[in-house]
Amino acid sequence: MRIIYITLISFIAAGTIFCGCGSRTSATGTEQDSAAMDSLPVDVTDIVKAVATDDSVTFSSHVNYPLERPYPLRDIADEEEMKAYYPVLVDDSLRKVVAQSAPKEWSEAGWRGWTVRDGQYIWIDGDVYEVNYVSAKEKILKDSLIKKEKESLPARLRSGWLPEWVMEDVEEGTLYRIDADSMALAVSGKEISDGGSYRLAVYRKGGDLRKDPERILHGKRRIEGSAGTVNYLFSECPIKEGSDSVEYVIELYSAETGAPRLHHRAKRKMLAKNDKRPEKGVSMDTVTDHDLKKVYWLDKVSDAKRDSLKN
Repeated sequence: MRIIYITLISFIAAGTIFCGCGSRTSATGTEQDSAAMDSLPVDVTDIVKAVATDDSVTFSSHVNYPLERPYPLRDIADEEEMKAYYPVLVDDSLRKVVAQSAPKEWSEAGWRGWTVRDGQYIWIDGDVYEVNYVSAKEKILKDSLIKKEKESLPARLRSGWLPEWVMEDVEEGTLYRIDADSMALAVSGKEISDGGSYRLAVYRKGGDLRKDPERILHGKRRIEGSAGTVNYLFSECPIKEGSDSVEYVIELYSAETGAPRLHHRAKRKMLAKNDKRPEKGVSMDTVTDHDLKKVYWLDKVSDAKRDSLKN
């Protein structure tokens, strides 16, 4: 998977012509003149200049890594990866917005730093820490990866769903795959905030990822606070009276660790003594926390295939 990814980026980068320093004229129009550039907020000047001149080296030195890309695109880990990925990320549309926006179009949003066009494209706080914009080349690559992921799933899990995230339990190796209802996603336009529109598939370590998961739950996505904290909530009601009900809460960025975290809650109705019926209103809760890390499904499928060939 990594080889395919790097080869594609190298191919795209090879067809991109880098320019020198100073202002320039291109298909996007004339970039800002020196006077306008000098009027930009000091925190964004170097980044705007780098984009205006296609200076991937300088741009890469002003990025807070890893720079997250929408799954299943890979996050950009460091400066070297950014230099190679730059022509994929920064196309004419993004270049035009960053390089040609007037100084007054840049606004500071408190602790979130500086942005342009209401945060639709880029966020800067000393360095670039978020790029909301997805380029045309990224969309092509993303669609290709989604297609491959869906083809690796059992047939009954493919239709009507799009991959959202894949997380792995740091200690146990359990995989948690989150998919979004593609119809609900199309209606909402970008993201689904509530309703039963997300699916969680749980795969134990060593399980066959091309077969049905151990457990499937449905739930919702919740965005909280001014920071836009994202949580996913999934629950499974008991199959019969007295059995466990299960709840999974997945935080994308835990307040404690800054990394993904799973809160697993099992709730069981307690049985009365000498009776098979559950006591009314009496239950026992078990809550466990699990640290997670973001992984890529196709990597895990490839790893599992290699392991099976070895055995």
